[in-house]
Amino acid sequence: MTHAAVPHRMGALRLSLLVIAFASPHLLLASDPLVGRWDAAKNPRQGCEFFDDGTVIFNEEMPVSGTWKRLADKRLKVDLVVLGTNVARLFTVALTGDTLVLTDSDDRIYRYVRHGAKPAATSPNIEGEAVHIVRKGCPGEGGCDFKIWTAKLSINIWERPDEHAKVVAALAKGARVKGVEAQTITTHLPLCTIQKDVRADEQTTLHRGDTFLILMYLGEGAVLIRRGDREMQIYAGDNNDNFTCKGKLDAITWVKVKLANGRSGWSVRDAFNGTSQYD
Repeated sequence: MTHAAVPHRMGALRLSLLVIAFASPHLLLASDPLVGRWDAAKNPRQGCEFFDDGTVIFNEEMPVSGTWKRLADKRLKVDLVVLGTNVARLFTVALTGDTLVLTDSDDRIYRYVRHGAKPAATSPNIEGEAVHIVRKGCPGEGGCDFKIWTAKLSINIWERPDEHAKVVAALAKGARVKGVEAQTITTHLPLCTIQKDVRADEQTTLHRGDTFLILMYLGEGAVLIRRGDREMQIYAGDNNDNFTCKGKLDAITWVKVKLANGRSGWSVRDAFNGTSQYD
């Protein structure tokens, strides 16, 4: 995604809306922290711009414009017109200070810095990266076994995987449900440093001093990591001594369950026994 100058007609539209705003401020939507111009972290000449009136401009090889809005689950929905075709995209949003990270439904990550702000300096004491990544499935060896599970304690069941969502049911300890699906939401990735050479694949060896971010623990000592723009698996070592980490992996696995009355909803995996063959 890239940024370029606003086309003349879009600039005229924006100017007219500003004139209206001074006369009738209530006609514009309340300002969202996304509003403003954002430069791509890797190329300041690229980026995007979000306007208070619900319009948005992205620039890749060519400028494209459209509309944006926040959904009830805090995701960002963008509707663009690309070469005469309507394109809808969904993103999760992680906004920390002047840094914006958008993650699309295919787990592609786009990083931006607010226009005019200095990129955050890399510090040797940094403890990782704030993100908002949603992946289908359960981490760990074997993942989730979608069968009959038992509630470990009295718990709520939500309409969607969000503790601020509507509560659709309450389960008593010992209640039985059918596991349906799962998704893991990660909000912080720890920064790790290789302590001895580790082979990731046939083309890649990580050397002592190399750094990376942990995305997920896969089980049997394997971890999914991100180094630069690449994802790969490495082995933690027989004594988990192949690397050391600062910070911690913050991730919650939500599971969708079907209740005895036929209704469905979401709760956290840790609230149930029997979610995998190792429980």
